[in-house]
Order: sequence, then C-alpha cells, then structure tokens
Amino acid sequence: MDGKIDFHKIPISVYAVGLVFLGLIGTGFLFTYIYFNDFFNRYDDFRIVLCTLAITIPAMIYNVFMIGAGMENDNKNETEDFLTLIGISATITFIFLLFSVLLGYYFPICSKWGVGIVLILEALFTILSVLIIRSNKKK
Repeated sequence: MDGKIDFHKIPISVYAVGLVFLGLIGTGFLFTYIYFNDFFNRYDDFRIVLCTLAITIPAMIYNVFMIGAGMENDNKNETEDFLTLIGISATITFIFLLFSVLLGYYFPICSKWGVGIVLILEALFTILSVLIIRSNKKK
C-alpha cells in the first residue's frame, strides 16, 4: 500500500452519514452556541443535543421533501437515490444554518433574526424548487 485512499471505492452511505453529521449536529451546535450561549452553561449534554436536533431536523426533513419532489426517479437503485437525497438535503441545511451562524458571529444580531434568516433562505429555496419542478414538467 502506498497510503493513497481511493474515494471511488467508499460507499455512498459513508458520505451520507458524514453529511448528516455535519448538517445536523455540527451546525446545530454552532447555531445553539451563537444564539443561545447561556443554554450551554445551564443544561447537560443530552438536552443540548436534543435542542440541536430540534433546531436542525425540521429544516432537514423539509429539504428532503422539496428536493425529493424535484428528483427524477430512475428506479435503478432506490437506496442510493435515497442516500443521495439525504446527502443533498443535509448539505443545503448545513449551508443555510452556517450562513445564519456566520452572520450571528460577525454581527450582533439576536436569535429571532438568526431563525428568521434561516426561514427566509428556506422560503427562497422553496420558490426556486417550485420553479425548477415546473420547468422540468413542461419539457
């Protein structure tokens, strides 16, 4: 062995798990820490993880449905299609929450604005998804 990793041989499920961890848990912790900093000092680890997942899972589920509505189903490998769908939605959730976290880190904004930024990004994503779905159906 020469120490090189062949990324083409790694199953897609490994990538999906990594993206879900990054999109749900990592970004949720950052979001909670930036906007609800005193929450970390008051509560134990279980409640922090629960709050993190309560913030990120609804956005993730919403993104799964929006992306799934626009995906073409080839029926070749449904498991791979589902894992791809989960990976893409986790990436989008990560981007939306990270954008809000970065704004909260660099500018003094309150938690209402942080949540509002994520909701505005989700609304723009919904409009874009509907436009893409309609243009695909016309073809």
